[in-house]
Amino acid sequence: MSELRVRVHRLVKTMCYLLALFVLGLAFTEYKHVFAGLILGAVVSLVNALYTAVKVHQFGKRVAAGLKPRGLGMMTRFSLVALAALIAIRYAETFHLPSLAVGLILATVILYIDGLVYSYRLRHSDVERGEE
Repeated sequence: MSELRVRVHRLVKTMCYLLALFVLGLAFTEYKHVFAGLILGAVVSLVNALYTAVKVHQFGKRVAAGLKPRGLGMMTRFSLVALAALIAIRYAETFHLPSLAVGLILATVILYIDGLVYSYRLRHSDVERGEE
């Protein structure tokens, strides 16, 4: 499995765990609007990350085939974020806007942490240095 697929799989798994925690928070705490904002932001963040992964894969295939690569869908991702912000503003009694902002960066933060852990493991791996 390619490194991109492995990282996307770990991202989806981690985001599903976080979303489950957010749903529990929504169900069992009095901070329903905060958890609703986190859920909306996390879902949009995950969709954007998955969309980016698909576009990067397509980009690589086109370059490998010698074709002109297409864009990576920046406007689509920006539009999804704008839509989430509009929903949060329109239904301000349901969604907490700062929580939405935190949710929107969750996938990026998780990918950074995953990259750091992967680099650390690779650096301290005996197999990488030829010691088995």
